Amino acid sequence: KKWTPLSRRGFPHRGPAMALSWRRWFLLAVLLVPVMAEEESSPVAIAISVMLMGSIGFQMLMFYLVNWPDRDIQRYSWQVISQTISIFCAVLLFQGCNGLVEERLIE
Repeated sequence: KKWTPLSRRGFPHRGPAMALSWRRWFLLAVLLVPVMAEEESSPVAIAISVMLMGSIGFQMLMFYLVNWPDRDIQRYSWQVISQTISIFCAVLLFQGCNGLVEERLIE
């Protein structure tokens, strides 16, 4: 089965229409945020909102890369995601085993 880009399957992920749509949303956000912020925001609230928007943007980037028309970019994107998950799992497993050894054997 031949691969077709998402834009041909009914999901417009690129092109001038989508770019214009993102520009409108960005302009709306830039204009509305100062209007909606009547009271001073705490630094914690600002940090949480920036992290939330950053994580959403990162996930959008991952979906964009794994649906790229070039097969090589798709493959390398999946490899990087797989290796990153493997590293996080290895660190989590090491910390769990290290904590267990410290709690049961050292103390």
